[in-house]
Amino acid sequence: MGLVSTILSSLDITTVLLGIAVFLIVSWLFRLRHQNLPPGPRGYPIVGNIPYFASCKKEFPEALMELSKQYGNVIFVSFGASKAVVLNDINSIQEAMNHPDLQDRPKQSPGMAEKFAKITGGKSEGIAMASGKAWKYQRKFLINTFRGFGIGKSSFEDAVAMEADAMIKVMREKKDVPFDPQIMLSNALSNIICSVTFGKRFEYNDPKFDRLLSLVLRQFEVMGSATVLAAFPILSRFEFGPIKEVLKNVKEFVQFFQSIINNHKSSFNEKDINDIIDAYLSEILSSDRTGSPDPEVFNERNLGAVVADLFFAGIDSSVSSLRWALVYFIINPHLQAQFQEELDRVVGRDRMPRWENRTKLPFVEATIAEVQRIGTVAAIGGTHAASKDVNIFGYTIPDGIAVIPNVYAVMRDPELWPEPLEFRPQRFLDEKGNVCKPDYFIPFNTGPRQCPGEQLAKMELFIFLTHLLHRFTFFKPENSPPPSTDGKMGITFKPPPFEMCFKERDE
Repeated sequence: MGLVSTILSSLDITTVLLGIAVFLIVSWLFRLRHQNLPPGPRGYPIVGNIPYFASCKKEFPEALMELSKQYGNVIFVSFGASKAVVLNDINSIQEAMNHPDLQDRPKQSPGMAEKFAKITGGKSEGIAMASGKAWKYQRKFLINTFRGFGIGKSSFEDAVAMEADAMIKVMREKKDVPFDPQIMLSNALSNIICSVTFGKRFEYNDPKFDRLLSLVLRQFEVMGSATVLAAFPILSRFEFGPIKEVLKNVKEFVQFFQSIINNHKSSFNEKDINDIIDAYLSEILSSDRTGSPDPEVFNERNLGAVVADLFFAGIDSSVSSLRWALVYFIINPHLQAQFQEELDRVVGRDRMPRWENRTKLPFVEATIAEVQRIGTVAAIGGTHAASKDVNIFGYTIPDGIAVIPNVYAVMRDPELWPEPLEFRPQRFLDEKGNVCKPDYFIPFNTGPRQCPGEQLAKMELFIFLTHLLHRFTFFKPENSPPPSTDGKMGITFKPPPFEMCFKERDE
């Protein structure tokens, strides 16, 4: 309730009463027009269901799961002026995420949209927040470019392995000293994205790179609060608190990314495409010359947004997944030993694991899958929106309403995963010991908007974990409790900060 109190205390009584009156009228008109909405908790004037989530002791996806026990798997909730239909089971998620009229993204509040446009020089959607043709064209471009660069294939493996080994070299400096792996994991995963997007990597002590990473990590921390405030149209028009900090960080991101784009433009050669920026500049030239694809989609503003999307999406999710893996290895040393035993038996001690080895490492693959299931970093799997009124599940989802897939609820569903809170890699192995991933295993969501970086993320998880466990054994610091498995919801669902120690396996 602290956030709600803060919001209300910043408004005078006339504004509050006027806001309540407007809310009641708008809510009445909305309910009058849309009488076939899914069930859900009754909201308060102005703030909707925010007080419930603010006072709930559970993280957001867990709180949604609790509501589903009372109202059903498909529920209706509101956050200030924002309204959403939440899906809490595999059947509703698979049906909705594949529905052609539920592939848009929710629109930003006018106040925030104006502020971002002012910073970027105009409307820019990138891929993550784009809808319609802007999303379709740019997603197709990104997937084709990834494929052309060999991402997710053995031809790209060396770049990922090089970064894993660079991180391991830095990690060795922490020997015999408890440390938090967050920063070095962020450095390494960021450099992979930099290599793909910018065509270069940075040294870990580079001051510009260090500044960029600190901004990224801080943005992840404040984005949730800013999003809540932006749900109130009146508040979103003012720059204060988390909103002010988010906008300040965005300005710095834009300056950093634009300087790199400008460097690419000055040396651009259409016959020598080395990275995502080069490929996008080539697409801009092609669309300007021929009008196809649409020049309104491929332009420099959207290029900057695509670069930002890749950078943010490519860091937080993979770093959080690796941190979850380390947490569960430390808590379950017998499973860590079993993981290492299979590596030693199949790969040996005289060489490093390769991407091609994964088909002969079923326990390794099953362990990574279990990390993705129980960690569920994409707990709220990419909010969709209806492009028109949609009749589905026996309800009507109104045009423009957000549709939230609660992937966390699927990955913790006891009917699908017996004892879902137990870390049990064997659940992904059949009776013959072969890897078996059911269709309700959706760590990258499902449908046309499924994560386009899925293959890169899979390779990163495999290479980093096998290289780390090939060299080291991890354990908790002496006289310290085990790492907590009580995840925290930010942009992704991640473990709380923790420290760890390691020993060299070849000593």
